[in-house]
Amino acid sequence: MTHFSYTDKANKQGDILVVPVFDKPGDAAVSRMVDDRLGGAVAHAVNTDQNFKGKAGQTLVVPAPADSGYKKLILLGLGSGKAMDSLRAETIGGKLHGAVSATGMARVTVLADDFRGDTASLAADLANGFLLKSYRFDKHKSNAPAAPAYNIDIIQDNPCPARERFDQLAPVSAGAFLARDLANEPPNVLNPETMALRVLSSVTPLGVSVEVVREDDMKAQGMGAFLAVGQGSNAERRPRMVVLRYNGTGDEKSRPLALVGKGLTFDTGGLSLKQNMSNMKFDMGGAAAVAGTMAALAGRKAKVDVVAILGLARNDIGPDAYCVDDIVTAMNGKTIDIQNTDAEGRLVLADCLTYVQRHFKPHTVIDLATLTGACKAALGSTMCGVFSNDNRLSKRIQNSGVKVGERSWPLPLGEEFTKAIKGTYSDLVNVGAGAPGASTAAAFLQEFIEGATKWAHLDIAGVANGVSGHATMPDKIGTGFGVRLLNQLIIDHFEKKPKAQPTPALKAQ
Repeated sequence: MTHFSYTDKANKQGDILVVPVFDKPGDAAVSRMVDDRLGGAVAHAVNTDQNFKGKAGQTLVVPAPADSGYKKLILLGLGSGKAMDSLRAETIGGKLHGAVSATGMARVTVLADDFRGDTASLAADLANGFLLKSYRFDKHKSNAPAAPAYNIDIIQDNPCPARERFDQLAPVSAGAFLARDLANEPPNVLNPETMALRVLSSVTPLGVSVEVVREDDMKAQGMGAFLAVGQGSNAERRPRMVVLRYNGTGDEKSRPLALVGKGLTFDTGGLSLKQNMSNMKFDMGGAAAVAGTMAALAGRKAKVDVVAILGLARNDIGPDAYCVDDIVTAMNGKTIDIQNTDAEGRLVLADCLTYVQRHFKPHTVIDLATLTGACKAALGSTMCGVFSNDNRLSKRIQNSGVKVGERSWPLPLGEEFTKAIKGTYSDLVNVGAGAPGASTAAAFLQEFIEGATKWAHLDIAGVANGVSGHATMPDKIGTGFGVRLLNQLIIDHFEKKPKAQPTPALKAQ
């Protein structure tokens, strides 16, 4: 547990004093001011260590002077003396966590009264970066050490704005942590039913309404594509669809934004058996991110109306498992020839997309899915792929993601990809033989977008887990990618902004 406090007075003692240092000597005003009180320790450390240049996120840990009241100093590189932005501050905060963690100490004072910009906001962003990087998932280790109980004092000339900014950031980080927690659970703990219940218990206290749709209702609505994927599972692991509603404007007649997440709590590949099933518990990363986003929006009381659909299933092998050459009928009436049972996520999403459009009439639909290895091969673990029928929506997703370090890159849709998924015996096939896999998967999903609905598909296969070296994401495990991107996109383009108050007219004297 990490506790942050914001104050205008530094403690006179503690474990660690963090001193900001810019990368140009002439810009190092903060370190010079405090250096007089530290007997020149900062200047001495900088001059002695030739590798420390004050670059953004660079840290140098040195002993604190005996009379300072602290045990260690951490010199924290802020980079250029030019105005910082939120992402750089968060990145620096994440790097600071690494330095603090390595000391084994917990009481930290951060001098944060000059960041060359909106210092209060940037101080909160730095704290948020520290918080995001502090995530760990040790609950299934029998001898795991307790998580450090960090106490971080952020020193500000005017601490109230920093505290208010952090209070808006913390629910979003909590949403990312929820997504990470869900993704990292093993499949014997998290199946469609238990995930539905976990999401319900996490978001309903925040004011999100939850409905869990079970098989009988799904059958009644003709969701044959979704149900086919989970029909090989045993009774305890049958498919579930979770519908979440958050109405932050109070307008019951408004058309919502819709978020849809693929939630394969484990994917064997079905009868088209995978050669390597390691990490297939992460195939529900899209649903985890959507659940985390709903928690974030409700937690910060966002002025937006959103409906979310989580399509939860296990692609298991059993006597009733669906087969290659089966033909199934989706909720919108289209028939699908199954040519690969491992192309299952698009089948789940197809019916979820139809359901959300027909029941809620959203103006925009965004789906997230760990959908294709082809996207991971193209973009690696650095960014997700984005496909859209609306260029402006695609660009907005890219720009909002850059702000929070969750990047995306546009990948193509087109007639050639649509032709590749047309069937010989059916309307569609679930794989496009000989065509680029990420684009044909997206083209398949586009077949389930109705009318003029704006739509974007985010293929997060490369970024939902296995990322290393990211400033604020955990290494190698579930990342919660998508929560912060979607939250920022909603802030930038979908959230209802408060009306500006008119300036009162001046009375004539």
